[in-house]
Amino acid sequence: MINAVMVFLILSSFLFIYPLAGNSNEISAIVEHQKTILEEIRQNPSLSTLAKIISNTYLVDVLESEGPFTLFAPSNEAFAKLAPGTLDDWLKPNNKEILTKILEYHIALGKITLEDLKKNSGLMTLSGQHVSIKTDNNNMTVNNVDLTKSNFEYSNGIVYIIDQVLVPKMTVK
Repeated sequence: MINAVMVFLILSSFLFIYPLAGNSNEISAIVEHQKTILEEIRQNPSLSTLAKIISNTYLVDVLESEGPFTLFAPSNEAFAKLAPGTLDDWLKPNNKEILTKILEYHIALGKITLEDLKKNSGLMTLSGQHVSIKTDNNNMTVNNVDLTKSNFEYSNGIVYIIDQVLVPKMTVK
């Protein structure tokens, strides 16, 4: 009987100690190698236009940082819906501030899940301006722009794909 109790105690201690020692290294290794939002944007062919314009702003550093952030990412098709010449105009060196404000309008602080979005009527963006959130059955919009794909989680936040570019109110200097 004593031998059975000793075997039980020894096995129990291995079951307790092994997960603490083994998994803690595995967990941190997994977290370290997860993609960031920016890595995903750069590797996703349907977001290549967004990747190009982000590279023209300081937001490269922001989207590589720890975050967390929520990004409403316009697809290539969203940029194609802009009036002809609009994107080329935004990409001019003298319009870098305008381009940055437009991109900041697509980013909110925090890792805002789909469930969180459904509970809110709006969010404050990095541009300092508010975007409205509406949920109607299974459809969700940000400033009346449809979320086409949602809840892509990365090490530093969440990305939602949208079908149009959000344009903030601009103040003239």
